[in-house]
Amino acid sequence: MNMKTISVVAYTAALLLIAYFINTVSFIALLLLFTLQLLSEFRNTLKLKIIAYFTLFFSIPLFFTVYGIVGVVLSTPYFFMFINNISKLFSKRATMGFLRTKVKIGYSVYASSIIALPITI
Repeated sequence: MNMKTISVVAYTAALLLIAYFINTVSFIALLLLFTLQLLSEFRNTLKLKIIAYFTLFFSIPLFFTVYGIVGVVLSTPYFFMFINNISKLFSKRATMGFLRTKVKIGYSVYASSIIALPITI
């Protein structure tokens, strides 16, 4: 793992601590995403990294809706990691079919987060 990756993982751990005090569902969901992020980094799987950062980028604003627009700002580092991994995928000449499938998975997690959020509020 390089320094940029370590700093983003540490950032996710800090958000995990903040989510612990907000509500339980946000904490559990972020813990699962943190596990996915660590798994993708240790296995060094580019496709899994894309799923992890895509899902983190769209889910963080939902988990921190208590703070309003600050939740969107908190998700900014994941956007850059997502774009970085997408560029690596395109440099390897991968097909777009894979990317469409993984984006659908990310949207599914995003939609399930939206459904679960009103239950906790």
